[in-house]
Amino acid sequence: MGELFISTNQNGLEIYPNPDLKAESGWSAELGIKQAIKFGNWLGYLDVAGFLMQYDDMMEFSFGRWGDFENDPVLGLGFKSINVGATQISGIEFSTTGQGKISDNLTINLLAGYTYMNPISLSPDEHIGYNIFYGDTIETYTYNNSSSDSTVLKYRYKNIAKIDAEIVYKKLSIGGSFRYNDFMKNIDKIFTSELINEGPWDLDGDGIKEFAGIPGINTAREKFKNGDFIIDIRAGYEVTKTARIGFIINNLLNAEYMSRPANMMPPRTFAMQLALKI
Repeated sequence: MGELFISTNQNGLEIYPNPDLKAESGWSAELGIKQAIKFGNWLGYLDVAGFLMQYDDMMEFSFGRWGDFENDPVLGLGFKSINVGATQISGIEFSTTGQGKISDNLTINLLAGYTYMNPISLSPDEHIGYNIFYGDTIETYTYNNSSSDSTVLKYRYKNIAKIDAEIVYKKLSIGGSFRYNDFMKNIDKIFTSELINEGPWDLDGDGIKEFAGIPGINTAREKFKNGDFIIDIRAGYEVTKTARIGFIINNLLNAEYMSRPANMMPPRTFAMQLALKI
């Protein structure tokens, strides 16, 4: 219902409604095994699972000129949810949890996981709509010609990994997490185009450059093509049975990374935390 009627602006990007949107349908299957492992004072679990999902009329937010070029303050450019046809997401996931009691006062907790996904379009050449980018030129919209790399679904990672480790000594705990995702291969093709990367442009030929674009997207994608590796660390102390204080450093290495084109994630941040049990 939201995608049918939503009309808003999110972080400077216009979101348009699509009253012709169809509800997606599909099915999913998963097969896995979970095994307990005990080694000395260590107790943990290993979980391995394979999964497969298929969708018909999958909904996906796509960038284009969906609005009124003449009267829209952003020239009609923005995102709209459209049906992109049949898709398939398959993959495998490994995860493990463990706890080692070294002594009565010292415990080590561990959580790790890795996911490989292969999200693809099963109908990349299917006509999924019309789009207008320049003047009155109408383009037939397909997954192939609207994607920067149509071998995967847009805005998806194929490899994701995380490790979280914590040492607890009496009332003191020190921990850290390590997160990795590979390069986001497929985004809306318009973001890699000359229109976005080399503005500003006079789109209606009146001598006024209405559209500034977002220069630097292609440069940033080339710079971060090896993926993102983020480290967070934390420390905590149990003051009483009901009160705990903590200190957290997110993005310890102050890495530059984006969740999507032109959306830089926070730099290194410091936070103090007070948790109370009521």
